[in-house]
Amino acid sequence: MTLDENAAAFGLFHLAFANLQQQLARVVFELRLVEEPNLRFDEMSHLKFASLRNELKAHLKKLKRHSSMSMEIQFLQKTCSELGPLAQWRNERAHPRVRMDENGIAIFDWRTGKPLGIHRDECVKKIHETIRVTVDLEVYGSSLARQFRNQRKIDAMIEEIFKTLEDINGGSPL
Repeated sequence: MTLDENAAAFGLFHLAFANLQQQLARVVFELRLVEEPNLRFDEMSHLKFASLRNELKAHLKKLKRHSSMSMEIQFLQKTCSELGPLAQWRNERAHPRVRMDENGIAIFDWRTGKPLGIHRDECVKKIHETIRVTVDLEVYGSSLARQFRNQRKIDAMIEEIFKTLEDINGGSPL
């Protein structure tokens, strides 16, 4: 068996995708940490890519009511829509039907039997796409998590102020 540019590019794509999954897990972890302060990152390791994506989408839906976070939410919703096709492209090639014979190795979609390719140019394109999506997740996900944490702190301070006012005024906030 010989390793060529196609195989090398496909291997690099898998590294870029692993980095994407790690970043997705980090963003979901940061968002969950706001409500689950004892959560540990290693608890995220069992979650599959699709579960992480669904969890991010659920957080975005929940946070949509915060207008101060709308830009990050919009960018992350767009990013979520790009995660599905990337994962599908990867999964088709990572879990294919394989035929090995004197002509080499051929791979096929597991469900449809359709021939699949692993070509250098397509892999390089997917690597660039994966890196761009990873950077978007990192930038907008971190910003959203920071805003969410800050909003929670503000909400807690306001609640404490009203509670103090109620205590001072004998049960009436004002």
